[in-house]
Formats: sequence, C-alpha cells, structure tokens
Amino acid sequence: MKTSKKIILLLIHLFIAVVTILLTLKGVLLGAGQGQLGENMINLGYFKAFTVDSNDLAAISSLIMVVILLKNLITKKDHIPYWATLLNYTSGVAVGLTFITTATFLAPTQVSIGNSYFLYFSGDMFFLHFLTPLLVIGTYIFGEKEFKFNKKENFISLLPLFFYSIVYVTCAVITHVWTDFYGFTFGGHNSVVVPVLIVIYIVTFLIGFAMRKVHNKLAGK
Repeated sequence: MKTSKKIILLLIHLFIAVVTILLTLKGVLLGAGQGQLGENMINLGYFKAFTVDSNDLAAISSLIMVVILLKNLITKKDHIPYWATLLNYTSGVAVGLTFITTATFLAPTQVSIGNSYFLYFSGDMFFLHFLTPLLVIGTYIFGEKEFKFNKKENFISLLPLFFYSIVYVTCAVITHVWTDFYGFTFGGHNSVVVPVLIVIYIVTFLIGFAMRKVHNKLAGK
C-alpha cells in the first residue's frame, strides 16, 4: 500500500472516530438532536438507537485502524490484521443497514406525516445516517485488500443486528419498556415483527454480500 493511501485512510478513520465520539458525547450529555427518532434520548437511553450503536462500533473500528495505520507508517509495513479488517467490514455492514433503513423506511415515513424526506439526513444525522456509513463502507471496499472474505464473514457481519434485535424486540415489543420508536410493529401489530425481522436480516446480508463482492473483485487486481 502506498504511503499516500495509508495517510488518506488514516485521516478518514480518524475523522470517523472523532466525529462519532463527539456526537455520542453530545447525545449522552445534551439529549437527542433534531430528528432523533422522536424520543428524548438522554444519558444511557441514547444508546437505544441502532444508529448510535452501529456508528459507535464503526468509531471503535476506526480508532483501531488509526493505531494500525500509524504503526504501519512508522515501520513502513502494510499488514492489517484479519480481525481488524473483519471488524471494519462488520461495522460497515451495520452502518450500511442504518443508511438503508433511513433512506427506505424512516425518511419516507416522515414524508407521509408531512415532514421533509431529508429530516433524518440533517444536522447530526447527516453524519450518522449518511456520511459515516459511506466512509466506513468505502474504507473497507477500497482500502483493505489483504484478505478476501466469503460467506463465513458475511454471516459474522450479522452479529451486531442479531444482538440488537434481541434487545429491541424484548424491550419494545415484549416488555414495552421502550416504545416501538422504529415503528416495526406498524402501530402495535406484533404479528408482523417476525416477517419484518426476516426482511431486515435478508437486507443486511445482501449489504454484506455486495460489499465483499466488490471488495474481493478489487482485491484481485
């Protein structure tokens, strides 16, 4: 990997980590920003949103990548460990789901009640719903070419969704500790939860499938 490419990747990962950490601190300390799912998410409640969790996972991955890339620049090496690449890929799939969900479900829902389609792409949400997902996906597809991933990694990338869906269904659908702020029950129709989850898992798998296919093709050049 050329030195210039390492520096560009390092700066992108540093940007992702710093912006996400600052927005998370803002959310925890000051509460939800404009368009934050219609809830007053303050303190630990801020982490109820998959948007926040997926972006924070990406921030952790990016911090790790910053350290690795700095070390590689100093030692003039190119090696990025498999686990770090896998974490970056997995976080890319997670924030990719955040972007797709916002663009195809949350934003149109806002339009149906008279708000702007771009409500969830404005303010802080511009970074969490749009820019960060694109940057994380881009760093995996175009930046890391040492390993080619297959279906095993594709299924591993579902783990963030798997753990989150367990918590969300338990808290928002079964125990009602949370409101169904994502609207996946479509107004309290619990019978649609399983079909909705199946669709979400399929979409998430396809995001990972597309990412690794493009990545593997470029890695082969």
